[in-house]
Amino acid sequence: MLVPRPGVSPSGQSLPGRRHLPRLPASLGFALGFVAGVVVTILACLLGAGREPAVGFVLLAATAAAVGALTTPIGALSSATQCWALYTGFVLNRFGVLTFDHRSLIALAVMALAGILGSEIVTMRRASRSAAFVTPAPICW
Repeated sequence: MLVPRPGVSPSGQSLPGRRHLPRLPASLGFALGFVAGVVVTILACLLGAGREPAVGFVLLAATAAAVGALTTPIGALSSATQCWALYTGFVLNRFGVLTFDHRSLIALAVMALAGILGSEIVTMRRASRSAAFVTPAPICW
């Protein structure tokens, strides 16, 4: 005899306590990434990222991952790219000048990876929680 997993009704539907917030479309993830990136860049500069760029790097990479967790992979990649542009333009350099040197390209790769991983980890967790797996009931003689 097969019994449904806890949190799932016998018909396979999720019970009311297991609802997920919908993912933001890529366009809203793009906008959210821009707003969050600007706010975090200002905060990083106030915390001394001009003297120590690692502060801005960590804060903006965390922002890329957090926004990536809320949106689609395309939205995550676009918001990570915006966070990188803010990092290289206002933390590493001044006045919004973008450069493509070694530090900047490493930052681009790390922020893009953080955004995509944030999005994919949430996708995998949602899939594992919403799948209606059934387990066999113990055999009683």
